[in-house]
Formats: sequence, structure tokens, C-alpha cells
Amino acid sequence: MPSSKEYLERNRDRINASQRTRQRQDHVRAAHTIQRHRRDLRLRVEALLRLGGKCVRCGFDSDYRAMQIDHIDGGGHRDVMSRGKRAAQKDILAGHTEKYQLLCANCNIIKAQEDRG
Repeated sequence: MPSSKEYLERNRDRINASQRTRQRQDHVRAAHTIQRHRRDLRLRVEALLRLGGKCVRCGFDSDYRAMQIDHIDGGGHRDVMSRGKRAAQKDILAGHTEKYQLLCANCNIIKAQEDRG
């Protein structure tokens, strides 16, 4: 049985070609991830703007990262689990905004506590 060193010497070109291919694939995958992230962010911001761009309770509008799409009648967790985390966003972008409102993270937590009683 050949040693590891002998194997590497005999197969150096094949191994190097395989590593180059893997590096190219990693680069393409990273580029696609960045493109997907930018697209998702653009769609999220568009959905937030369609809901008014500010918290309906306190008026907060300083940072979109603190904004959350709230299901007015509850059931948000159930909706996310059954239809996926982008379902509400897709509804809003399709013009179906009547079931949703925009809340900042603080107001959304307060609303959830109030809804529980």
C-alpha cells in the first residue's frame, strides 16, 4: 500500500485541479449568497414602506432593522411555520396589507404580552 506522500506526489495535478474547482465553486456560492441577501433586504424594506415605514403605535422610524411585520389578529408564529418566514412579506408586496401592521420590536413585544392577557 502506497504511503500518503507517494499518493500525493502521484496525484498532485488531479488534487490541485480539484482544489481550484472547489475554490471557484466557493467563490460563486458566496457571490450568490450576497446577491440573495441584497434582494431579500430590498424586498423587506419595500414591504416595510408599503406598511407606512413607521411603527403604528409609537411612530418609531429610525432604523428598519428594529421594525417587525405584525399579524394584527395574531397567529404570526403559526403563519410562519406553515407558509414560511417570507409569506407575510410576499402578501404585503402583492397588495394584501389588511392583515398586517408595522410595529417596532418593543411595541410588538408589548402587544404580544397584552394579547396573552
